[in-house]
Amino acid sequence: MKKENKSNYKFKDIFCVINSKGGVGKSTVAMQVIAPALYLNHPDKKIHVWEIDNNNKSNKHISSKYLKYESIKLDKSEMAINDIEFSNLTDPNTINVIDTGGSDDATKILAHLKQVNLTGLQYILPTNEDMDQIDNILAVIEIIRQQDKFAKIYLLLNRCISLTEEKIKQQFINVFGSRELGIPSQIENLKIDEILFVENSNVYTLLKSHYKIAMLDFYFESVDLRENIQEYKVQWSQQGHEVFSANNGKFIFSGLVLDLIEKLEPIRKALL
Repeated sequence: MKKENKSNYKFKDIFCVINSKGGVGKSTVAMQVIAPALYLNHPDKKIHVWEIDNNNKSNKHISSKYLKYESIKLDKSEMAINDIEFSNLTDPNTINVIDTGGSDDATKILAHLKQVNLTGLQYILPTNEDMDQIDNILAVIEIIRQQDKFAKIYLLLNRCISLTEEKIKQQFINVFGSRELGIPSQIENLKIDEILFVENSNVYTLLKSHYKIAMLDFYFESVDLRENIQEYKVQWSQQGHEVFSANNGKFIFSGLVLDLIEKLEPIRKALL
C-alpha cells in the first residue's frame, strides 16, 4: 500500500477553531476572522460556521448574508460532525468551520472526530499571553497529532498589541520565552505548522454588540460606502441631521473595518 505524502496531501475544507481554555476569543476568531478570510479567498464557495458549545451563543445575534451560522449543543455534536463530513464529501462548494467550546467541549469534539476517523482537518488554536495557556495548547496539539497524522495546525496569537515581531515576542512570552526573565521558549515543543497573528481591536466588539453584523458583510458595505460616498451623503442629508451624523460615524467606522481586513491578508495567504 502506497504511503501518503503529507507535502502533497489535499486538506479537507474543514477548519476547526479549538482550545480547551475559554476566554481566548475562539468564536470571534471563527466568525470574524477565519470565515471572512476563507470567503475572500473563495468567493464562489459557501462558508458554514458551526458553533458547538453548551455555554455560548456568542454569534447568534450577528446577521450575515454571506455566512451560514448554526449554534449546536454538545450532545448534538455527533450529528453535526456527521453532517459536516457528509457536506465535505458531497458538496465541494462548501467550506465548514467548527467553533468549539472550551474545557471538556473541545476534547469531546476531538473524540467524536476520532470515532468517525475524520482526518486531514485544518486546526486553528487561538491563544492569548496568559502563561497558563501553554499547557492547554500543548495538550490539545498532542491529541490532534495522535489521532490525525495529516492535520495542519495553526497557532493563532490573538489580540496582539502590535504586529511587529519585537512587540509580539514581548507580549507572548508564554510562547517565545524570555531570556531576561528566565522563561524558556516553547517553540520547539509546539508541533505546529504555522503561527498566525490577529491584532487587538475594538472593531470586533462593535460589530458584534453595536452593529450586530458579520465582519464580512460590513466589509462589503464599507467598500460600497467608500466608492459611492458623495451619493450617500446627499441621501443622508435629506433624511435629517440625526441620520446624517449617524451615517457619517458609520463611514468613519468603515475605514477601521477596511484597515482590519487588510491586516488579515497574511492569514488569507496562510489558509489558501
